[in-house]
Amino acid sequence: MNHFTFDRVGAWATAAAVLFGASSATSATLGLPVLPAPEISGSGNAVNNPTLFGFDFLAEDAVSTGPAAASGLDVRITGLLGLSPAALNVGPDSATLFLGGVQADLGYEFSASGPDSIEILFSGLTGSAATAFGSSVLAVITGEFGDDEAALFGAGFASMPASVVINPVDKGVIPLPAGLPLLASALLSVLVFSRRRSCA
Repeated sequence: MNHFTFDRVGAWATAAAVLFGASSATSATLGLPVLPAPEISGSGNAVNNPTLFGFDFLAEDAVSTGPAAASGLDVRITGLLGLSPAALNVGPDSATLFLGGVQADLGYEFSASGPDSIEILFSGLTGSAATAFGSSVLAVITGEFGDDEAALFGAGFASMPASVVINPVDKGVIPLPAGLPLLASALLSVLVFSRRRSCA
């Protein structure tokens, strides 16, 4: 598994790849727990051209539920994913900011047989609803974008229908990296095997 982050590469992923053999992965999700509310959701279109303008997602008439209830929101996410931080802008119009943020991390999952997802963690939240959403939010954009990472970092993809769901990150839960239990199991097996050999 290859895990891309904007400002770091997880050491656990490197160790797991060395132990178990890295394949051409199409999944590197962030695995962040989120709160169910408040939540912003909407549908629109996404396009990615890494050599020109980069990634651009726009959903019009999005809805926010929970303590920050609102409707008629435009959700725009733009940036050169992997090269410079993407920006989140949510509001009823270009002059009014409901929620804004800057990319802190990036995850993705591509499937040849089903919908793909792009996960963007935004921090440094601003806007009238920033307090309700806490210190960071996870935006999950779902659609048919491609079969592998080239959709984000290579050739990109043409304008496609897509949907977005934005939730606050649950800071009360510290997620385990997906490969950590497998890595711990392998190390425990090596330890048990070496003890048996020394006793024989």
